[in-house]
Amino acid sequence: MRMLGILKKLKILLCGLLLCLLLIGTASAAEPPVLWVSRTGEYTVDAICAEKGKDGYTLYLPGYMEKENVRIGITGGKELLLNGEKLENGDSAEKLHAENTLTIGGRETKLTVMQGSPGLPAIYITTDTGNLDRVWHTKNNKEPGDLLLLNGSGETVYDGRLDHLKLRGNGTRSYPKKTYQFKLENGTSLLGMGKAKRWILRGGYIDRSFLREEIGFDMADFVGIAYTPEHTQCELYINHEYHGLYLLMEKIEIDDDRVDFANLEKATEDLNERKPENYSRQGASEPDPGAYKFFNIPNNPEDITGGYILEFEALLDGRYVESESAYQTKRGINIAVKSPEYASKAQMSYISGLIQRMENAIFAQDGRDPATGMHFTEILDLDSFVKKYILNELLKNYDSNSSSEYMYKPEDAKSTKIFAGPVWDLDNCMAGYARDDNAERMKRTDGLFVAGSARAALWWPALYRQEVFLERVKVLYGQVFLPALDVLLGNKKDPSGKLLSLDGYAARIAESAEMNYTKYPELRRNLFNIATGKNLVENVDYIRRFLEARSEYLRQEWSPEAVLDD
Repeated sequence: MRMLGILKKLKILLCGLLLCLLLIGTASAAEPPVLWVSRTGEYTVDAICAEKGKDGYTLYLPGYMEKENVRIGITGGKELLLNGEKLENGDSAEKLHAENTLTIGGRETKLTVMQGSPGLPAIYITTDTGNLDRVWHTKNNKEPGDLLLLNGSGETVYDGRLDHLKLRGNGTRSYPKKTYQFKLENGTSLLGMGKAKRWILRGGYIDRSFLREEIGFDMADFVGIAYTPEHTQCELYINHEYHGLYLLMEKIEIDDDRVDFANLEKATEDLNERKPENYSRQGASEPDPGAYKFFNIPNNPEDITGGYILEFEALLDGRYVESESAYQTKRGINIAVKSPEYASKAQMSYISGLIQRMENAIFAQDGRDPATGMHFTEILDLDSFVKKYILNELLKNYDSNSSSEYMYKPEDAKSTKIFAGPVWDLDNCMAGYARDDNAERMKRTDGLFVAGSARAALWWPALYRQEVFLERVKVLYGQVFLPALDVLLGNKKDPSGKLLSLDGYAARIAESAEMNYTKYPELRRNLFNIATGKNLVENVDYIRRFLEARSEYLRQEWSPEAVLDD
């Protein structure tokens, strides 16, 4: 017994020593590097650390920053010399040149100082743990922290607590440059965008121009695709480390300043004792054609006709499984109900019935649902579907026919129809990305990429076979898309300022793009099976050539004389 007691004490002692070592290691890992800068000279949320690489250190500064108004901080207990002169805490950052010699404890290394594009905002986030280990571990992990947002002039837009930061997206989670979602404690308007709590930071790692999503969204707004998320380019710093050029954007959700129609989720919550997610889930847990899953919520609002936000997923049954509420159509298309996320049986019965009638009509030779006789133009909003299709076809949106395709259904008082949109996830359009098996197909500027798919269950090809749809495609391509292309290609200017020329977009991010290439040097290589260029100029020229050739092909394909081959 005495021996057991000794062993127990030794076990406790060893556990204590291991814990101490772990805490020491954690503290060391959390310490800032040897040199950093901030507005105050204190290690606050806006402190930017010099990052160590193979060839020395790099300090990435936002474009608005004036070095004479920024202070240098040093740590680590070693003497630092900058270009032969001793550095002290609080020294002005105007001592920093583009290329510097940094001497640390008698050892010389290089310090490169880069600065982003003037006029771009900067977002600074610090997590409470001081790292991203938990956030990166799984998409569902959330971590609180602090957030500071400065506009392109360096003025404070937001400075306060962050309810949480989390990963966003599916395939993008494996990339070095992640996409994030963050939630503020209170609804706030950021940089002139509508007031809300939830915001998205799109990394766009696969887009080596850093412009595809911005261009696609601006074109969608220009041609009148409703509820296109507002967005702006910005520099992102997390835990004092530069993460690159990001697109700060609105989340697709029902809200007065976002998708503005009836909030069925909130109305349902107000009528029940518990939150909708706290009721049991029933229905088909696995995808099954014609089946759906729902929550056993006892009370429904009188009007359950809207609003709904829906996401189309053709390829992955896993999207049905992971969604809280979902429907699989009789042709095997998975529809995730994004709002209300926790839908009742009555709500799922209503929206799945409408979706199924739409699918039936799309595939019917006469365009009518056999059960009701309704024509597909009575069930879906024709112009919204036509515009979304043209955008996908023109830009060769890689996700067309597969995922990230949103639809919405407002309450009947606004419309009885399903609408296509808002647009989302356009960083892989304009032939910038491909898998091994389809790189040559993606690079081609001729052919129908979206409508030409041979998969029998897909909606866009079925719609394209409907004469009324194709005729409207020809009209709207000429009326609204060709003017947009004139602006993008520099032939005309948009008086509203919604859309810029390719050169105009590139000029706004030129310096920041160079910083991003330095942070992620692998982007200068021919990644993702397509060679788009090794710098911003080459990538923008690649997009220009693609759009010129693609738009000309479609102009001929959709001229009034063009007919669909049998």
